[in-house]
Amino acid sequence: MNSRSLFVLFAISALALGCSRGEDRINVQQTQAVGVLPDTLPPAPQVPGAAGSSAPAPPVSATAAPATAAAPQTPPAPAGPVIVDVRTQQEYDAGHVQGAILIPHDQMEQRWQELQQYRDQPLLLYCRSGRRSGIAIDVLKSKGFTQLENGGGIDAMAGRGFRITTD
Repeated sequence: MNSRSLFVLFAISALALGCSRGEDRINVQQTQAVGVLPDTLPPAPQVPGAAGSSAPAPPVSATAAPATAAAPQTPPAPAGPVIVDVRTQQEYDAGHVQGAILIPHDQMEQRWQELQQYRDQPLLLYCRSGRRSGIAIDVLKSKGFTQLENGGGIDAMAGRGFRITTD
């Protein structure tokens, strides 16, 4: 073999073994774990200031914004409707939608102000069948409430996924 053939053989061996530069070495165990052969991966990018890099690290700016400042903020999910049970106290005690406010339909005309703080929120009213909640909705409409829904009976509310409790 002549010297040129030896040089080419040496150069190919050096490249194949990854000995030309330390930062181009690939951890064979890592690549085998994901099923990629070492010789099919592109060379690692140069990171200024990283070990084995010849480029100097950029200066750290005292005015640089933290990484979280650029992240978009997700608005909170809107709360569900305010649940109002318009049945009697006895019916409520036997089982009601968790978190429901009890105002019996025949008391709504006198007690509607208890719901004043929820005027701009959706209100979901229910009773046993939907008839009494419809009557209560008419009272609240006359008081200026606009986001009102008749949830029907308690069984319909349970069917919609609302938790029924006796607490």
